[in-house]
Amino acid sequence: VALTQITKPAAGTELASVYLRTGIEVAQDGEVTLSTTGVDKVALWIDWEKVEGEAVFSQQLSAGSHKVLIRLDGKSIPTKFRLVSRDVTFAAE
Repeated sequence: VALTQITKPAAGTELASVYLRTGIEVAQDGEVTLSTTGVDKVALWIDWEKVEGEAVFSQQLSAGSHKVLIRLDGKSIPTKFRLVSRDVTFAAE
């Protein structure tokens, strides 16, 4: 999937959305949950696949490294934002 397809502005959002990217490590196959704080709704992709949710996202993942991409709506950029999970280790990028 091309990055331009994933980053196409969602209906009703500003063109100036903010994208955040991080890496995660999953220790063993299974469901992981990622949660956001500081904003009510974001769009989130893991390994270029959209994950359904607004602030809490659950997905079955294989053990190993994965990429996470988050889109924040340009109309409501939070002053603070966090992505948290007890199921993964976040990579220092």
